[in-house]
Parts: sequence; structure tokens; C-alpha cells
Amino acid sequence: MTLSVADIDRWNAEAVREVFHVATARGQATLEVSRQLGSLAVFDTWEGQTADARKHQNAQIRKDLDAHGNEALAVGRAANQAADGIENVQAKLRQLRADAAALNMTIDPMTNAVVPSSTFKGLPIEALIAEQQLQPRLDEILAEANAVDSELAAAINMADGDRPIPPGPHDNRPQIQDALSKPLPEDPKQFNDLWNQLTPEEKDWLYSRDHNIGNHPGMAWDPPDHLGKDHYNRMHRDELQEANQTELDGLRAAHSDWANGKAPFLMSKEYADWKNRWDAANRAHDGYAKVKDALGPPPDKVVPGKLPRYLRVIDDLGHAAVAINNPDTARRNATFVPGTGQDLTRFDASAGKSERMLQATLNADKSLRPSDVSVTTWMGYDRPMSVFDAASTSYAHNGAPHWRISKPDCGPLTTMSLPVAHRSTRLSGTAMVPPKSAQLHSTAITWTPIM
Repeated sequence: MTLSVADIDRWNAEAVREVFHVATARGQATLEVSRQLGSLAVFDTWEGQTADARKHQNAQIRKDLDAHGNEALAVGRAANQAADGIENVQAKLRQLRADAAALNMTIDPMTNAVVPSSTFKGLPIEALIAEQQLQPRLDEILAEANAVDSELAAAINMADGDRPIPPGPHDNRPQIQDALSKPLPEDPKQFNDLWNQLTPEEKDWLYSRDHNIGNHPGMAWDPPDHLGKDHYNRMHRDELQEANQTELDGLRAAHSDWANGKAPFLMSKEYADWKNRWDAANRAHDGYAKVKDALGPPPDKVVPGKLPRYLRVIDDLGHAAVAINNPDTARRNATFVPGTGQDLTRFDASAGKSERMLQATLNADKSLRPSDVSVTTWMGYDRPMSVFDAASTSYAHNGAPHWRISKPDCGPLTTMSLPVAHRSTRLSGTAMVPPKSAQLHSTAITWTPIM
């Protein structure tokens, strides 16, 4: 049904705006509950099937809360957009009425027509000219009003469940909405500029599409809203642990006797394949646990006097990196790379060496505060696979352009410490060819021989 001017006069933008405030508050509160539920450590000490069931239940509850929160935010955004449209249409209508009054014309709210007012004393031709000037503007206002009415109807239908919530976030800023419909920028600065403009729900939505978003070039370690590299990599770690536990449960269910150590008398290919998967899954399980222990609580929940840890990367291929203090804000950054034979199950030992490196740096320069130094423990890196490969500097030269901190401006680095593993030349060689966006003033090479 086509709207009339009388319908536009009856619109109440503030009433629609109240829907926006209520829906947005509900959505944000729901997402905050989900976020807090994900950070609870009360079940971390539980063991056995009860613990597994509780963790899976928590994950499902969080998914339901996230879905409800995002739906409420979508309703709020639609209502807010409709309220903006109402105010814009009514403002244009007020201006048109003022212009009509100046010509002794008026707008009939029932017929949607510009007509002479009761005070009009001119010739019929003058009324016709005024009508030809004003009627097209009124027609445009009515067309815009019908579009706003459709948006308002959509918001109401989404609120009462008559219309499904469209997938993905909806932002009233055209440039942000356009950016969210495209692949994320690969350029670190462009990505960082975009990320800093996104709402928390938009960031969470991007994570839902790409669980590796925490490792995207340009992602800050821990921005002011705490929705950065560390936050999303911690979420990914929890998911990896859940997937790993599911795999272990499936392997145990398939052969409970084998899982309890009762190997068959005659070895078969089936058992060999199962045993390889079982051992790999258990090793991954232990590795994830070591990383979690070394990482500790989120930085904003670290008790006073303790140094925060940040998760740089974690995946299902045996890679993990944890930084002591925030590399984005530290004045001195170092990376500790252990021996090539060590994996995530040895993370605690390597993390201890990183702590000693940090303390040695503070002892060497008394002007530094503890937060001025950051040391990253990097485990499971992709190393040269033979002594002959390790002798080549090509690994360093090829990797040098990608050696950059997460700050998008990549300004001058006062000091970069580049520890390397036994007979590895990748990081030491990289120091010879720093990226164009950084200046390398001093380099420390630390050898960690395998005994």
C-alpha cells in the first residue's frame, strides 16, 4: 500500500529509535554473557566424561547465545536505519511545506497533492507553475517514505520472527558494509584501519567465517577492546582442543581395548594405522595442554605482579607461539626458537628459557621496565629438513620480506633479538636483509644447540 502524507505525519522516529536501543542493549548483553562464559576457568580442573560433557554443553550454549545476540543486533540496526530514514523524510517534508507556504500553496495530506492554499490570491497559471515546481519534490519524498516503510516493516518482522534474520552483519556505514562484503585487505595497514572501525559483533562474525583471523597481517596483539590476535587465537585454541578431544573419544570408542593398552597379538595394518592416529592425537592433546598452561589467563585478568602472555599463533599442525608482554607496545622484542627436535609437548621448558631471556635483558639495561621487553616463544616452526638444506641462506632471504611486527606502520625497531636453532640460518640470515618498512639497528643471535 502506498503511503500518504498523513501517514508520514503520524510516524514517530523516537519510538522506532527506542526499538534500536532495546534490541542493541539486549544483543550486546547476550554476546557479553557468551564471551564471559567462554573465559570461565571453573571447569578447567574437571576431568573425565563429566568435564567433556560440560565443555561441549558450554560450547553449544555459547553458540546459541551468539546467534540470539547477533539476531537482536540485526533487529536493532534495522530499526535504527528505519528511524534515520523517518527523520530524513520528515525533515524534507517540513522544508517542502515551508517552500509551498512561501508560494501560498499547501500539501493535501490525504491526496498527496500540492494545491493552492486558502490565502492564495494569484492567477490560476501561477498556481499551476507552483504545482509543477513542488509536486515532483513531493513525489520523491513519498517514494523515499515507501522505501523507509519497507525497512521498518522488515525490522518489525525480524523482531517478531515473521522474517528470518539475514546472514552476516549489517552496518549503516556504507564503506564498512561494502568492506564486509569483500575479502579482507591483505595489506597490514589497510586491514588494521578497517579492523579498528568494526563493531565487536562484526569482528566476531569475521572470526566465525575464518578462525585464523587472529593471524591476519596487521592484526594487533591486544587492542583497547581486547578483540585482537590474542583473543581470537585463544578462542581457536579452545576449538582445536575440543576437536582433538572428539577425535580421541572416537578412536577410543572404535577400539577401547587398544586404547587401554591391550595391543592385538598379531599386528595388523588396521592396528598400525589406528596406533599412529592415537599417538598423534594424544601428542597433540598434550601439546595443547602445555600451551594453555604456559599461556595462563587473558592479559586483562592477570593478577598484579605477573607478566601477561599473548597467543601469537596456534594451529593443528604443531605450530604455536606465545609472547611474554605485548610485542606491539614493548621497546625491545625478542623471539626464542628452540631446537628442531622439540614440539609443543616441550613448550613449558622453552617458555622458561624465554623468561630468562627477558630477565637478562632487564638486568642488562636498568632503564627498562618489565613491560618494555617482550619475548616470544616459537615452537614447531617449519625448519630445513636436512643439514644440507640448513646451510643455505635462501630460507632467510626468501622469508625476510615477511619478517615484520604486527604494527601496521612497522616503524624503526630499536632492537630485534633473533635466536635460532642449531645449524639453522633462517633468522640469522634474515637480519642481513630487513624489510624496507623497518630499520634494524642491532641484532642478537642466540644459538641453542641440541645436546
